Amino acid sequence: MSFGFRIGVVLFAVALTPVLVIGLTSYRATREELTRVVQSAQEDSAAHLAQLAESAVLHSVETLALTTHSLPLESFSNGELSEVLHIPLRQVAGLTAVAVIDEDGHAIVPPVFEPELGREAPTLAEMAAHVPLAEAFARGAAIGPPYRTGTGAPRVVIAVSQGQRVIAAELSLSDVVTRLAALEAHGRRAVLVDSTGAPLAGALILTASELALVRRRALSSASVEGDDDEPRLASFAPTATLGWGVLVLCPSSLALGAANRVRDFTVFFAVLSLLLAGPLSVWLARGFSRPIAELSVAARALSEGRYDVELPSMSRGDEVGAFAATFRHMASEIRRRGEEIGSWNRQLQQRVEERTTELRAAQQQVLRSQRLAALGSMGAGIAHELNNPLTGVLGLVSLVTMNLPEGSEDAESLQLALEQARRMGKIIERLQGLTESERQGAGEALSIERPVTEALGAAKDQLASLNIAVSTRFEPSVPDVQGDPEQLRELVRQLVDNAANAMPGGGRLEVCLSAVEGPAVKLAITDTGRGIAAEHRERIFDPFFTTKDHGASGGVGLGLSTCHRIVEQHFGKITVESVVGQGSTFVVMFPASSQKAHLV
Repeated sequence: MSFGFRIGVVLFAVALTPVLVIGLTSYRATREELTRVVQSAQEDSAAHLAQLAESAVLHSVETLALTTHSLPLESFSNGELSEVLHIPLRQVAGLTAVAVIDEDGHAIVPPVFEPELGREAPTLAEMAAHVPLAEAFARGAAIGPPYRTGTGAPRVVIAVSQGQRVIAAELSLSDVVTRLAALEAHGRRAVLVDSTGAPLAGALILTASELALVRRRALSSASVEGDDDEPRLASFAPTATLGWGVLVLCPSSLALGAANRVRDFTVFFAVLSLLLAGPLSVWLARGFSRPIAELSVAARALSEGRYDVELPSMSRGDEVGAFAATFRHMASEIRRRGEEIGSWNRQLQQRVEERTTELRAAQQQVLRSQRLAALGSMGAGIAHELNNPLTGVLGLVSLVTMNLPEGSEDAESLQLALEQARRMGKIIERLQGLTESERQGAGEALSIERPVTEALGAAKDQLASLNIAVSTRFEPSVPDVQGDPEQLRELVRQLVDNAANAMPGGGRLEVCLSAVEGPAVKLAITDTGRGIAAEHRERIFDPFFTTKDHGASGGVGLGLSTCHRIVEQHFGKITVESVVGQGSTFVVMFPASSQKAHLV
């Protein structure tokens, strides 16, 4: 092996090894971090879209049930019934057709639909084939299996029972499809699948690896092969109750673009190092071979005993010094480039984390804004559409009741209608309260003991009639809070009412008020009722979610939602601890009136 070849080998090793080690290490670290961040973001997106799809269907079922609950379908003629069916069709967004079906599955009147509303055309044959008739009679409300129409739009049939009849409606999921399509603008794709894994929207065919991820039926992510054999990052999130799910797909080239750029930079610097090392090795070999050859001749002459041969000059300032200087320069350049790559990698990671944090904060703000807008729109719509006719109905039914003999069958039926109409009025008032509560000001500094005492006093007779013993424990020197006394009274009233509903057979109710470090004020309301199941605790503060028995008074799921809203407006925090069969404790924390920070 020649001396020049060995110099070339050493130079190539010195030039390439640091670049490859640093570059490949940076590439691997960046790829792993980007994969984790992207999968986390995609899981959040998939979970949000799955919750959105489920909420749209469940909300439509609840709205259909509320809209048709007080309609005496069996008392209408067929002509009147066709006209009445236009009420839920107009009230429930996304419905394409509504029908009334008897126990044998026959439509009592032809399904009604209104093309002038600008909605999609109904598919009556497919709707008839997917009505969950038996489940609706058994449970009171049911959701059929989803299906795709001839145009590819996903739809589902929802049904609620009323006596010996079922009101069935075809619901279009076009709003969900629009949300799924919004991801394509960012290079991703979202697919809505049913309980069998069959695509409903976003894609017609899933690959084997994508289908395997869907069939896990759990929030998870994996790297899969796409239909074009391009690797993708896939994340799947199932719905909570429907059995559906959302699959979010992103090409690896898009998700891992930053890591790929690190890889490209590594290749570039490796090639550049090769281009530098090749000529340098030739130049160094030539620079070393001549003096070494001269030294070899001189060494041979010395070995033969000839001392008249002039030794070549071996100034280290020429060959060896130049080699050392060149090596030091090359090493310093490699070191500098490695530091630049490392610095760029850290900056990239920091930027990804910052953008991820901003995205999550923006998603939370969007979700809150959407909930508030939906509640406000719904409250205003219900008040506008139902208050005036409801007042007329109450007045007319009251007049008719006064002219009927007391205790007659007709009088009892009309009295039941009056009670249901008054219940609808209370629901409308509570919906309006949810909307108007957002407009309240900062309030005043006050002692929370006063609104707590007033709320307990107002509920005294109700609690006594239910055989509920009340005990209070108020610590002295509890600091004031900043807020609205009327809203605080409403908060305590709702929590007490919720505790009373949990103890229909009587029990004990304990109300404690104390100061905690922070400074803050702690309000704890404990009952010995039936408790709350673990799977329900995360949803008890959602609007319209209730664990009360079907048909229970006020059981529309707005009480705890109102409590949560009031606590948020006062910059506080509400939590619940519960054991099924033993009772529940609702704990509300408020900052003292001198504190400006929120309790989180």
